[in-house]
Amino acid sequence: MLSSIVRPMVNTQIKLLAKSQATRSTLVEIIAKWLGFLGVEATVTHLDIAEAKIQVSLTVSQPDASADEDWQSILQKLKSSKFPQAELEPQMVKISPQL
Repeated sequence: MLSSIVRPMVNTQIKLLAKSQATRSTLVEIIAKWLGFLGVEATVTHLDIAEAKIQVSLTVSQPDASADEDWQSILQKLKSSKFPQAELEPQMVKISPQL
C-alpha cells in the first residue's frame, strides 16, 4: 500500500533529477529530504557512479522517533562488530510492490 503512494513520488523525483542542471547537488538534496521525511538527519559523505549504479555513503544521526537507549545499543553493537569496515560487502535489497 505504501509503495502505491511512494513510487509515483519517486518517479517525479527521478524526472526532476534528469532535468536538473545541478544533478549531483540535487540528488544529495533529494536523499537528505527523503530520509528527513522518515525522521532521520542524514549527510551524504560520498557520491559516485560505478557500472550504471549510483554509490552513496551516508552519515546519519539518531532518528527522531528512536529511544536514546535503543540508539546507543545499536551504536555499541556496530562498534563491537567482528567485521571491520573494509570487509563490508554491498547489500542489495529489492522491495517488490505490494498489490
